[in-house]
Amino acid sequence: RTSHRTYRCAFSHYICIRHESISGMDPQELLPICLDTGTNNEALRSNPNYTGIKTPRVRGEEYDSFVQELMDSVQTCWPYVFVQFEDFANRNAFRILDKFRNQYPCFNDDIQGTATIVLAGLLAAVRKKKKQSLKDETFLFFGAGEAATGIARLIVMGLTTWYGMDEAEARKRCQLFDSQGLITSLRLDPNAKRPLKHHKKEFAHKMNPSYDQKYAEKIKDGSATLVDVIKMIKPTAIIGTATQPGAFDQSIVEAMSDINEDPIIFALSNPTSKAECTFQDAFKWSKGKVIYASGSPFPPINDNGRFIYAAQANNAYVFPAIGHAAVLTKAKSLPDVLLLDMAKQLSELSSEEDLKVGKLFPSFSQIHEISISTIAGLCAGICSRNLAGNTGLVKLSKSEWAEHVRAKAFRGAE
Repeated sequence: RTSHRTYRCAFSHYICIRHESISGMDPQELLPICLDTGTNNEALRSNPNYTGIKTPRVRGEEYDSFVQELMDSVQTCWPYVFVQFEDFANRNAFRILDKFRNQYPCFNDDIQGTATIVLAGLLAAVRKKKKQSLKDETFLFFGAGEAATGIARLIVMGLTTWYGMDEAEARKRCQLFDSQGLITSLRLDPNAKRPLKHHKKEFAHKMNPSYDQKYAEKIKDGSATLVDVIKMIKPTAIIGTATQPGAFDQSIVEAMSDINEDPIIFALSNPTSKAECTFQDAFKWSKGKVIYASGSPFPPINDNGRFIYAAQANNAYVFPAIGHAAVLTKAKSLPDVLLLDMAKQLSELSSEEDLKVGKLFPSFSQIHEISISTIAGLCAGICSRNLAGNTGLVKLSKSEWAEHVRAKAFRGAE
């Protein structure tokens, strides 16, 4: 209860079930909370069966003070609580994460979880290509919301951390295409009809003078299509996060295939009906060349008696392990460098044979063993960076952490 308004905290169990069933966390250590600050959907407010607060959505200072009160309160009750943000809108997600990440141990799955699993998939895709490393890739994002920007930021951090690349140069490897077209410095004008949102500005690049001027002029006048942009910047990977079904049509896939021996196409939007392209279409239009991942599952393709699989970039590989590691170590914070470590570890779990048939991620049937390994790696990383509040375990090796995680796993009633 705040001084102006009563808010409802409703319990939702889905995320907690994922933590418990995948990472082995004791459900008594999990507390799902849904923040209800009203809705602007008048049809819902007038529906007698709607159980939420029937007032317009709270925004601005009152909203921020409510979230601040929640964060302060849970930390007062449980000093080592780890908060996972889920399904916050773009206008709030980055701002809230940036505000609290250095105050309290917290994590946004839509931004950081998605970024971690996608970076793991990209690293595995590079392994499959064999001839290159991540620093040789150029990424074009279709969509510029929290998922796309989170992925791009983690790619930039990986390029600077692993390869010593200059940060400005690393950012140029990530190009974002939103509903208004390619994001460039031309759109930084504060007097523009639709000025860029804050989280997009770091990827508003100057036009490269080496670009084909035919396409550059289209960028300037706002008429450039996604195909035009692909032909201009020649990305090695396109990543869809805009929930625009069919956006990666035959012309897009063929353009990527024309400029790449092994085009990387990640159609990440959920559910399956929102995917930018199906696995079957991407495989057919690329003549079997595509390295493909999606957010939702697609059936395998029988290619002359050999099954080729669509990799599924499922955040469930990531967020349960992060939550469990944070609880076990009583983590003080979760810097993104730990997510780099996790992405690299996940990318190395698929065998060469798996990669040949499209499996960029290890089989989800092995998720318990995968989680034990990733939790152990995270715990060791947290301790090595002096971020653990649980000082009694800081000297454990990764293998010792794995045994500790296995022993602590919740097994339910026996």
